[in-house]
Amino acid sequence: MLLFRNWWRFQRLMFKHKLYQLREERDMKPETFASLVSAIIYYLGEKAKAMAGDTAVRSLLEKMAECASNAYLGILERWVYEGVIDDPYGEFFIAENKSLQKPQDYEAKYWRQRYSLKDGSPSFLANIAGTILITGKYLNVMRECGQHVQVPLCMI
Repeated sequence: MLLFRNWWRFQRLMFKHKLYQLREERDMKPETFASLVSAIIYYLGEKAKAMAGDTAVRSLLEKMAECASNAYLGILERWVYEGVIDDPYGEFFIAENKSLQKPQDYEAKYWRQRYSLKDGSPSFLANIAGTILITGKYLNVMRECGQHVQVPLCMI
């Protein structure tokens, strides 16, 4: 079910990207699109906070922010809970260097170079981006060394 939800979120995000390309008659780099989505989510969140007295408007803005963030948070959720980057268009703020050859003894250098933060983390995650990177990286290390980490259902 989680895989289907992530796939569906990704499809919706790609549909929106294609609509932008058609409407503007130009292409947009995935990094630019991710920055745009981040800015929209941040803007909607800030406006919702500012509308504390008007519950109807605040509720609407919160729902809009939730809908705008679903696809991106699906990628983030998979990284944090499984240590897997499911990001075929490079929109996520963590980069995976797939060209590295796995050493026999899994040196620390390999893991430092395999995953890194891209420039331009989403503003709403900027202060915890490093922690998010390390969390998924550790899960990935465990999985590739043959250990399975089960996330408790109450955390999902």
